[in-house]
This record gives sequence, C-alpha cells and structure tokens, in this order.
Amino acid sequence: MSFLIDYDFTVPTNYTYDSDKVEVVGDKAKLKSLIPLDATFYANYNTNVNGTWGSGVLTGIPIGGASVNGGLLDLAHSDKRYVNYDAVDNADSQQTGCIRFKYVPNFITPVGEHYVFSICKENNSLLNLIAYRDTGSHHRLHIHDSTGASIIECYFGYKQWVASQEYEIEFNWDLTIGEIRMFIDGVQFSTTKIATGTRDSDINLFRIGSNYQASSNSNFSINTIVLFSTVQHTANYTPDWSIVPDSKYDISNPNIITNASFRHENLDDFIETINISGGDNVKYQLSKNGVWYYWNGTIWVVSNGSYTQSNTGSEIIANKDSFTGDVITTQIKVLLHSAIGDTTPDIDKIAIEYDYAGEDPDIVDKCIVWGYLVDEKGFVMNNKSFEVYLNNDVIKYKTNIMIRNKRVKVFPKATNGYWEVELVENDNMLSANEESVKYIFDFGDNMKYEKTVPNTTLKNYFELV
Repeated sequence: MSFLIDYDFTVPTNYTYDSDKVEVVGDKAKLKSLIPLDATFYANYNTNVNGTWGSGVLTGIPIGGASVNGGLLDLAHSDKRYVNYDAVDNADSQQTGCIRFKYVPNFITPVGEHYVFSICKENNSLLNLIAYRDTGSHHRLHIHDSTGASIIECYFGYKQWVASQEYEIEFNWDLTIGEIRMFIDGVQFSTTKIATGTRDSDINLFRIGSNYQASSNSNFSINTIVLFSTVQHTANYTPDWSIVPDSKYDISNPNIITNASFRHENLDDFIETINISGGDNVKYQLSKNGVWYYWNGTIWVVSNGSYTQSNTGSEIIANKDSFTGDVITTQIKVLLHSAIGDTTPDIDKIAIEYDYAGEDPDIVDKCIVWGYLVDEKGFVMNNKSFEVYLNNDVIKYKTNIMIRNKRVKVFPKATNGYWEVELVENDNMLSANEESVKYIFDFGDNMKYEKTVPNTTLKNYFELV
C-alpha cells in the first residue's frame, strides 16, 4: 500500500543538526550565518581587494596600484595607494562602532603622516568623518559630526613601530556616552578620550590607505580588517580572530537528519522543494536500517558520509527502484552545500512516497509447562491424553501479534506419565475486550482447570496460578 510522508521544515526538534552551522527557521532548513550579529564588513585579502563578507556592496576599487600581495593589502610604497569601498551597510554605523585591523608598517618612524582609514559622507567631505592617522609622533583619531564640525581629535600618544611587524589595532567609539578608546595588540593605548556628538546616516565612503581628500601617502600593509556597529571592548583583551569567520556560511557541507524514519518495501517517489543559487546545491543520503547509502553511478553502496558520496534529488528518483530489495527502515540525511560561503541553499520540504511495510513482529516468549499424569492408583494411563487451549478466541499478544486459539493435544509418556507442552506465556496477552487471558487444561470427565502461564522458561504445572 502506498503512503506519503512529508518532511516540512517547520519544527526544529523533528531534525538533528549542528545548530552552530544549520538552522531550521521560517519553514526552511538552511545554513546559519557565522558572522557575529553586529559585524558589518570583513576583508581577509587572501586573493583580491574586495570585501570577503559584509552587509553592503563588497567590491573594492583600488587606486594608484593598490593590490593584494602575499595575503596582504599592499600599500607599502610611500605613495598614494588606497582602496575605496561603499560604506553603506558596511561602515555606516553612526553613534557606536569598532574597527579592528592587522597593521604592518613599512617604517620605524614615518616620513610625513599616513592615514590608515577614512569613513565619511564622500570624497573631500568632512561630514560624519572618522579617520585615523599615524603622524610618527602621535596616533590621532579624528571624529566629525553630521555638519562636518569636529567632535574630537584624539591624541593617543607615541608608539615606536618595528618595521614589517604586524600589530592589531582596534578603535572603539560611543559618541552618545562619550567614550573613545584605542587598543594595540589587545592593550588599551593611552587613556579613554571623552567627547559626545551626533553623526547621521549620510555615510557613503570607506577608504583604506588615505585621508578623506585622497591626498596622503600610504606606506604600510593591512592583513585583515573587520568593522562592527557596536563597541567591542572597553578593557584590555586577548586578540582572537577565531570569532571572525572567513566565509559567511560554513563550507564543510553540514547535514540535517530526519528524526522520523519510515519502513517500506519500495521507494516510489522522492520530491524535493529547494532553493539554490550559483554553485550551491542540496544532496542526500538514504539509510538502510541505520547504514547510510548513496548511488555511485552503478549501484547503491555504503556512503562514507561525505558530500561527494551523496546524491541529488533527481539521481535518487532515477535510481529509486533498485534502492530496496527487502523490507527496510529509512531516514533522510540532507547535505547543504555552499560553494564559496557567501550564499546558502535552503530546503522547504521533502515528500516521500513509499510502499508501506509494518514493523517486525514482537518477540514471542514461550514457557515449557511440565508435569506427570497418573490415575487415582498411581498407575500410568496408557493412551490417555488431554488438551490445552485458551479461554478466549481472539487474543492480542504484546503490540502487533494476534494469536489464534487452537487446541493442543498433550500425550504423557507411557513409561512414567511425564508430559510437557510449550505455550506462549499469558503475561502479555489480552482478550478482545482487554481482559486477561488464561489457558484451560482439559483432562476430560469435566475436569477443566484455568491456569496462567507466566513469562518464564520452565514451570511445573502445579506452580501455575
């Protein structure tokens, strides 16, 4: 008989998955964003000047020969080299924020001053400016309000760099309560600066390598850079970039497994409802009694659990007829594949049509009942037999077995009257009206005795209740 089971991704507890990588939300299963909630932009400069992930446009526009070299944004040439980004949604936090980057100076004491980054309304605008410059004698952070007026120019003091050594620099600002801090390698540098002001949302330019006028030289490299819309630290911390992933979504093909299984003789149909883009995909593995299988192009074989050894929905449909050769129990494993980690596939539903097969029968427990039968003088009664049968016609045994009431004839031994009979125990029996069941031992001549056979291996007839 054909049945249909729908796996709708509406109830998370119906599935097993790594909640750090996968989420079941909005009637879908999909990869979970690995990005901290308040992170807005990140660039690792592994291959190009573009942002790795972010909330806005990630394209970087290199100027003056700015490029990536050896995993660094290479601006170490004491000339005008910089990269422009769209600040909208990437670097447009107004009152609070944080910028953290790995800074590699190409000097001990700079010749002139170097602006490491500038955030503002647009080129040549002081509106909403936040900019950091390394003057060689001081580290200064400039912050301007929505009118272009200066809120504060923070003097953080002098720091002697070691050329080509990498430093982690982090700025945190809260212009509502008026606290601005600089950290170098996790240690607060100088004192907390105090100033309040108001920046608005008209923030469109994020520049690395020059000032807001694009007039200052650079002579340093940037390893990685990340921006947050909130303050990250107000006290010393241990630098830890592990919370900043290199991709928005996990690219190790996390899986989600259906908790509910189905028992069947044949797989009739497999219908998926998925949404994918680019190189993303959704694949599956099917289990046979707890062992995962996939179609290897020729036959169904045991899978090692990898994405490579899994199948698309269309491959399963094309080869469904050979999946079962006997009654099996099946679960579904869904593998979510993000090609480069910037997008996620999602799955709405899987509909399985199958030929239903009932569960294996319960184990039938039996008891050997034994005794001796002689006449009133103690003599063995040759050719004397008796019958044993149940006191109800329809018997339910455990959960899925019906026992037919059939009379069993017992023949004692002619030598000593010994007899034995193997009977299904009564402890797990119920009649059609849910009453307990007993055996009738019928010795003839109106000698009938009702006895309960317990769930044990052996029992003397006279020990029966």
